[in-house]
Amino acid sequence: MLTFEWLIEDIVVAHPDLYLEHCVVMAVALMSRHSASPFEFLVECEGFQPVSLERETNFLLRVAWNEETTVAAERVWLTEQANPIIERAAVALVALARNNARN
Repeated sequence: MLTFEWLIEDIVVAHPDLYLEHCVVMAVALMSRHSASPFEFLVECEGFQPVSLERETNFLLRVAWNEETTVAAERVWLTEQANPIIERAAVALVALARNNARN
């Protein structure tokens, strides 16, 4: 199984026209409750085949983040409700996977 490690903050640079900073922080807030950086996901691809997967249908994704984002993420749970955190975290992870899997 292929393994990739991607920095979540990279989506901000990859999509400069979108405001994704808050999505990055919320993703880190959610992931850091369960693991230190990097957080691991098993990703299954159905209905599409990214070239980078070399005919595989799944891969292990390690999502990493920097300390500055960790500090911001620690405050999120004090000011936000759980549902918006989960929704924006999903947006960040989709943007990360889409940006990297197509390359």
